[in-house]
Amino acid sequence: MTTTSPSPLHQAPCTHEHLLLRADGLQVGYGGVPLLAPLDLELHCGSFLAVVGRNGAGKTTLFRTLLGLLPPVAGRVERLDPSVAYVPQRVAFDPLFPVSVREVVAMGLLGTPGQGVGRGERRDRVDAALEELDIVSLARQRFRTLSEGQKQRVLMARVMAAGARLVFLDEPTAAMDAVAERETMALLSHLQHKHNMALVVINHH
Repeated sequence: MTTTSPSPLHQAPCTHEHLLLRADGLQVGYGGVPLLAPLDLELHCGSFLAVVGRNGAGKTTLFRTLLGLLPPVAGRVERLDPSVAYVPQRVAFDPLFPVSVREVVAMGLLGTPGQGVGRGERRDRVDAALEELDIVSLARQRFRTLSEGQKQRVLMARVMAAGARLVFLDEPTAAMDAVAERETMALLSHLQHKHNMALVVINHH
C-alpha cells in the first residue's frame, strides 16, 4: 500500500481507502439542460482520472461542477476532503505586478488548507515544494518569463506547498512542444505515485 512520503508537503498519510470525492447520478450543464449522461464517481487517494474529449464536449463544465463552482443539473457531489486544488489551463499575472516564482508557490498557502500555518512552516513548505519540483534555481525569477513547462512546474509546486490531496488540472500540457509535454506528464505521474495524490486531468488526447 502506498502512503504519502514524510515531508512538510503533506501532514498526514493518504491511503487508497481515503475517499476524497463522490458523485451520485451527477448531470452537468447549464439552465437545467444536461450536457452529459448521469455520472457516478468516486475518487480516492491515488486515483487518476483522464477527462478526454473535443472542445465543447463538457469537460470544463464537469470540472467546475465537481469543484462546486457550478450547481448540478441533477444528482449530487460530495467533497469529503478540503485539500483540493485546481490548476487552470492559463495562469496570467499582470505584467505591472512582477510576481516571482517563490511568490507564486507561496500563494498556495493563502487559503485552505494553508490557513493557520505559521511563518516558519510556510517557509519550510515553500522551500520543500521548490526542491520537490527542482525549481530552486528559479525561485527569484519572474513567473511571466518562464517557459510553459517551467510554469507548470511552478503551479504544481504551489499545489504541493498547499498539501492538496485532490488536484484538478485543465490541459496541463497546453502550448507545450512534444518534449515538454512528455516531461510534464512524467512529472505528474511521479508526484501522484510518490504522494498518493488523486489527479483529474482534462486533455484532448
